[in-house]
Amino acid sequence: AMPLSDNSSMALLLALALPSCMCALTSAQEQPTGGTDLGGGIVTQTSVEHFAKISLDAEEMFTLTQSNSYNDASNIYLAGKNSIQYDRNGNALPNKRSLSSLS
Repeated sequence: AMPLSDNSSMALLLALALPSCMCALTSAQEQPTGGTDLGGGIVTQTSVEHFAKISLDAEEMFTLTQSNSYNDASNIYLAGKNSIQYDRNGNALPNKRSLSSLS
């Protein structure tokens, strides 16, 4: 495992991994039927827009690495920014879903 204190290794990892994460999910849109249009002809039966918004984090991280803002990209990777988490009652939680929490 790579130590998080090694910023150059983390930056390199982000720069290499993020282009492969980019996908059409950045245009996810809630549908009147209750599903989510993920683009490319894929429409879910239930709402997953709040999950799909994690792709906005990947897009922003990619942009930040292109401008050498590796610390900002790393912060989004670790803490999340766009994907809201909810409790069982539908209340928004203070912490966002992060890419690091998925690995």
